[in-house]
Amino acid sequence: MPARTAYDDELGDHFARHADTSPYNAYIDRPAMLALAGDIAGNVARQRILDVGCGAGHYAAELLSRGAEVVGIDGSATLLAHAQRRLGDRADLHRHDAEDPLDFIDDASFDGVVCALMLHHVANRRQLLGELRRVLRPGGWLLVSTTHPTADWRHFGGSYFADDWVDLPLSGSGDPDRPDVVRCPAGHGTPDDTVEGQGVRRCRSRGKRVTCRMFGTPSSRATNRSNPNAKPPCGGMPYRIASR
Repeated sequence: MPARTAYDDELGDHFARHADTSPYNAYIDRPAMLALAGDIAGNVARQRILDVGCGAGHYAAELLSRGAEVVGIDGSATLLAHAQRRLGDRADLHRHDAEDPLDFIDDASFDGVVCALMLHHVANRRQLLGELRRVLRPGGWLLVSTTHPTADWRHFGGSYFADDWVDLPLSGSGDPDRPDVVRCPAGHGTPDDTVEGQGVRRCRSRGKRVTCRMFGTPSSRATNRSNPNAKPPCGGMPYRIASR
Protein backbone atom coordinates (compact mmCIF):
# COMPACT_ATOMS: atom_id res chain seq x y z
CA MET A 1 0.00 0.00 0.00
CA PRO A 2 1.18 3.58 -0.40
CA ALA A 3 3.52 4.72 2.37
CA ARG A 4 1.01 7.32 3.57
CA THR A 5 -1.57 4.60 4.26
CA ALA A 6 0.73 1.97 5.75
CA TYR A 7 -0.16 0.70 9.21
CA ASP A 8 2.46 2.63 11.12
CA ASP A 9 2.91 3.74 14.74
CA GLU A 10 -0.07 3.09 17.05
CA LEU A 11 -2.15 1.67 14.21
CA GLY A 12 0.60 -0.81 13.37
CA ASP A 13 0.91 -1.88 17.00
CA HIS A 14 -2.86 -2.35 17.19
CA PHE A 15 -2.94 -4.36 13.98
CA ALA A 16 -0.10 -6.62 15.16
CA ARG A 17 -1.95 -7.38 18.41
CA HIS A 18 -5.27 -7.83 16.59
CA ALA A 19 -3.80 -10.27 14.07
CA ASP A 20 -2.61 -12.56 16.87
CA THR A 21 -6.07 -13.75 17.88
CA SER A 22 -8.81 -12.08 15.79
CA PRO A 23 -11.25 -14.52 14.16
CA TYR A 24 -10.67 -13.19 10.65
CA ASN A 25 -6.89 -13.36 10.85
CA ALA A 26 -6.05 -16.20 13.21
CA TYR A 27 -8.95 -18.59 12.61
CA ILE A 28 -10.07 -17.94 9.03
CA ASP A 29 -7.52 -16.42 6.69
CA ARG A 30 -4.24 -17.83 8.02
CA PRO A 31 -5.44 -21.44 8.31
CA ALA A 32 -7.10 -21.25 4.89
CA MET A 33 -4.08 -19.74 3.17
CA LEU A 34 -1.66 -22.17 4.77
CA ALA A 35 -3.90 -25.11 3.91
CA LEU A 36 -4.10 -23.97 0.30
CA ALA A 37 -0.33 -23.59 0.21
CA GLY A 38 -0.09 -27.22 1.24
CA ASP A 39 -2.69 -28.29 -1.33
CA ILE A 40 -0.93 -26.47 -4.17
CA ALA A 41 2.72 -26.80 -3.26
CA GLY A 42 2.68 -29.94 -1.16
CA ASN A 43 5.60 -29.85 1.24
CA VAL A 44 6.87 -26.24 1.28
CA ALA A 45 10.14 -27.26 2.93
CA ARG A 46 13.11 -25.77 1.06
CA GLN A 47 10.79 -23.68 -1.12
CA ARG A 48 11.59 -19.97 -1.44
CA ILE A 49 8.44 -17.98 -0.70
CA LEU A 50 7.75 -14.24 -1.00
CA ASP A 51 5.33 -12.88 1.62
CA VAL A 52 3.88 -9.66 0.15
CA GLY A 53 2.43 -7.42 2.84
CA CYS A 54 4.00 -9.63 5.50
CA GLY A 55 2.72 -7.44 8.33
CA ALA A 56 3.84 -8.62 11.75
CA GLY A 57 5.19 -11.88 10.34
CA HIS A 58 2.40 -14.30 11.28
CA TYR A 59 2.30 -16.08 7.90
CA ALA A 60 6.07 -16.02 7.56
CA ALA A 61 6.45 -17.67 10.97
CA GLU A 62 4.14 -20.52 9.94
CA LEU A 63 5.91 -21.00 6.62
CA LEU A 64 9.31 -20.99 8.32
CA SER A 65 8.10 -23.62 10.77
CA ARG A 66 7.30 -25.80 7.75
CA GLY A 67 10.85 -25.47 6.46
CA ALA A 68 10.38 -22.75 3.84
CA GLU A 69 12.79 -19.91 3.11
CA VAL A 70 10.84 -16.65 3.41
CA VAL A 71 11.39 -13.12 2.15
CA GLY A 72 8.88 -10.61 3.53
CA ILE A 73 8.00 -7.12 2.30
CA ASP A 74 5.75 -4.50 3.86
CA GLY A 75 5.27 -0.76 3.68
CA SER A 76 5.04 -0.31 7.45
CA ALA A 77 8.18 0.12 9.52
CA THR A 78 6.13 -0.58 12.64
CA LEU A 79 4.83 -3.92 11.38
CA LEU A 80 8.27 -4.90 10.13
CA ALA A 81 9.63 -4.25 13.62
CA HIS A 82 7.01 -6.65 14.98
CA ALA A 83 7.95 -9.16 12.30
CA GLN A 84 11.64 -8.82 13.17
CA ARG A 85 10.89 -9.57 16.81
CA ARG A 86 8.77 -12.57 15.85
CA LEU A 87 11.12 -14.02 13.23
CA GLY A 88 14.58 -12.92 14.32
CA ASP A 89 17.09 -13.54 11.56
CA ARG A 90 15.16 -16.47 10.07
CA ALA A 91 13.53 -14.32 7.35
CA ASP A 92 14.80 -11.61 5.03
CA LEU A 93 12.57 -8.54 5.60
CA HIS A 94 12.33 -5.42 3.43
CA ARG A 95 10.38 -2.19 3.70
CA HIS A 96 8.81 -1.62 0.29
CA ASP A 97 5.83 0.25 -1.16
CA ALA A 98 3.76 -2.29 -3.10
CA GLU A 99 2.77 0.46 -5.53
CA ASP A 100 6.36 0.35 -6.82
CA PRO A 101 8.02 -2.37 -8.92
CA LEU A 102 9.89 -5.12 -7.07
CA ASP A 103 13.10 -4.01 -8.72
CA PHE A 104 15.29 -5.45 -5.97
CA ILE A 105 14.04 -9.00 -6.72
CA ASP A 106 15.43 -11.08 -9.59
CA ASP A 107 13.28 -12.75 -12.23
CA ALA A 108 12.13 -16.31 -11.54
CA SER A 109 13.61 -16.34 -8.04
CA PHE A 110 10.67 -17.65 -5.96
CA ASP A 111 8.75 -20.92 -5.84
CA GLY A 112 5.66 -19.31 -4.35
CA VAL A 113 4.08 -16.01 -3.31
CA VAL A 114 1.66 -15.33 -0.46
CA CYS A 115 -0.29 -12.07 -0.60
CA ALA A 116 -2.71 -12.07 2.34
CA LEU A 117 -5.29 -9.34 2.93
CA MET A 118 -3.39 -6.47 1.33
CA LEU A 119 -4.29 -6.40 -2.38
CA HIS A 120 -7.32 -4.21 -1.67
CA HIS A 121 -4.93 -1.50 -0.41
CA VAL A 122 -3.04 -1.38 -3.74
CA ALA A 123 -4.17 0.91 -6.55
CA ASN A 124 -1.80 -0.37 -9.25
CA ARG A 125 -2.77 -4.02 -9.01
CA ARG A 126 -1.97 -4.83 -12.62
CA GLN A 127 1.64 -3.81 -12.03
CA LEU A 128 1.90 -5.69 -8.74
CA LEU A 129 0.46 -8.91 -10.17
CA GLY A 130 2.74 -8.58 -13.17
CA GLU A 131 5.71 -8.24 -10.85
CA LEU A 132 4.66 -11.30 -8.88
CA ARG A 133 4.43 -13.26 -12.11
CA ARG A 134 7.90 -12.05 -13.06
CA VAL A 135 9.55 -13.15 -9.82
CA LEU A 136 7.88 -16.58 -9.82
CA ARG A 137 9.73 -19.52 -11.28
CA PRO A 138 8.03 -21.57 -14.02
CA GLY A 139 5.38 -23.68 -12.33
CA GLY A 140 5.37 -21.38 -9.30
CA TRP A 141 2.25 -20.66 -7.27
CA LEU A 142 0.47 -17.53 -6.03
CA LEU A 143 -2.04 -17.26 -3.17
CA VAL A 144 -4.07 -14.06 -2.77
CA SER A 145 -6.74 -13.24 -0.19
CA THR A 146 -8.69 -10.00 -0.23
CA THR A 147 -11.87 -8.41 1.02
CA HIS A 148 -15.18 -9.56 -0.42
CA PRO A 149 -17.33 -6.87 -2.10
CA THR A 150 -20.50 -7.97 -0.29
CA ALA A 151 -19.07 -7.02 3.09
CA ASP A 152 -18.03 -3.60 1.82
CA TRP A 153 -21.42 -3.08 0.18
CA ARG A 154 -23.24 -3.90 3.41
CA HIS A 155 -21.06 -1.46 5.32
CA PHE A 156 -20.76 1.46 2.90
CA GLY A 157 -24.05 1.12 1.01
CA GLY A 158 -24.53 2.37 -2.52
CA SER A 159 -24.19 -0.02 -5.45
CA TYR A 160 -22.95 -3.58 -4.98
CA PHE A 161 -20.94 -3.14 -8.19
CA ALA A 162 -19.22 0.09 -7.10
CA ASP A 163 -15.47 0.11 -7.74
CA ASP A 164 -14.62 3.57 -6.40
CA TRP A 165 -12.03 4.07 -3.67
CA VAL A 166 -13.45 4.87 -0.24
CA ASP A 167 -11.91 5.72 3.13
CA LEU A 168 -12.41 3.17 5.88
CA PRO A 169 -12.90 5.26 9.06
CA LEU A 170 -10.69 4.27 11.97
CA SER A 171 -12.22 4.78 15.38
CA GLY A 172 -10.65 7.73 17.15
CA SER A 173 -8.11 8.28 14.39
CA GLY A 174 -8.93 11.81 13.30
CA ASP A 175 -6.20 11.39 10.69
CA PRO A 176 -7.04 12.49 7.13
CA ASP A 177 -4.45 10.04 5.79
CA ARG A 178 -6.38 6.99 6.84
CA PRO A 179 -5.79 3.62 5.18
CA ASP A 180 -7.75 3.30 1.95
CA VAL A 181 -9.90 0.35 0.92
CA VAL A 182 -11.48 -0.34 -2.44
CA ARG A 183 -14.78 -1.94 -3.38
CA CYS A 184 -14.32 -4.35 -6.29
CA PRO A 185 -16.99 -5.61 -8.69
CA ALA A 186 -18.12 -9.07 -7.60
CA GLY A 187 -18.10 -10.74 -10.99
CA HIS A 188 -14.36 -11.22 -11.30
CA GLY A 189 -13.88 -14.92 -10.69
CA THR A 190 -15.44 -15.31 -7.24
CA PRO A 191 -14.58 -18.85 -6.08
CA ASP A 192 -17.35 -21.24 -5.16
CA ASP A 193 -16.63 -22.95 -1.87
CA THR A 194 -16.02 -21.47 1.56
CA VAL A 195 -13.68 -22.67 4.26
CA GLU A 196 -14.97 -19.91 6.48
CA GLY A 197 -17.04 -22.45 8.40
CA GLN A 198 -13.84 -24.15 9.44
CA GLY A 199 -12.63 -20.85 10.88
CA VAL A 200 -15.86 -20.43 12.84
CA ARG A 201 -15.49 -23.92 14.25
CA ARG A 202 -11.89 -23.17 15.25
CA CYS A 203 -13.07 -20.06 17.10
CA ARG A 204 -15.75 -22.00 18.96
CA SER A 205 -13.34 -24.79 19.87
CA ARG A 206 -11.13 -22.17 21.54
CA GLY A 207 -13.94 -20.53 23.46
CA LYS A 208 -14.35 -17.59 21.08
CA ARG A 209 -17.83 -16.15 20.72
CA VAL A 210 -18.80 -16.01 17.07
CA THR A 211 -22.12 -14.57 15.87
CA CYS A 212 -23.62 -13.42 12.59
CA ARG A 213 -22.83 -9.86 13.62
CA MET A 214 -19.13 -10.49 13.03
CA PHE A 215 -19.88 -10.26 9.30
CA GLY A 216 -21.46 -6.80 9.50
CA THR A 217 -18.31 -4.77 8.90
CA PRO A 218 -15.82 -4.72 6.01
CA SER A 219 -14.15 -8.11 6.05
CA SER A 220 -12.91 -10.92 3.87
CA ARG A 221 -13.59 -14.51 2.87
CA ALA A 222 -11.44 -17.63 2.59
CA THR A 223 -12.48 -19.92 -0.24
CA ASN A 224 -11.46 -22.78 -2.46
CA ARG A 225 -13.13 -24.69 -5.27
CA SER A 226 -13.42 -28.19 -3.85
CA ASN A 227 -17.13 -28.12 -2.92
CA PRO A 228 -19.43 -25.99 -5.11
CA ASN A 229 -22.44 -26.77 -2.88
CA ALA A 230 -21.00 -25.34 0.34
CA LYS A 231 -22.82 -22.39 1.93
CA PRO A 232 -21.27 -19.58 3.99
CA PRO A 233 -22.36 -19.56 7.65
CA CYS A 234 -24.91 -16.93 8.69
CA GLY A 235 -25.05 -15.71 5.10
CA GLY A 236 -21.83 -13.78 5.77
CA MET A 237 -19.23 -13.16 3.10
CA PRO A 238 -16.02 -12.17 4.65
CA TYR A 239 -12.69 -13.60 2.92
CA ARG A 240 -11.87 -14.44 -0.68
CA ILE A 241 -8.77 -16.35 -1.70
CA ALA A 242 -7.53 -17.04 -5.21
CA SER A 243 -4.83 -19.54 -6.01
CA ARG A 244 -2.82 -20.41 -9.08
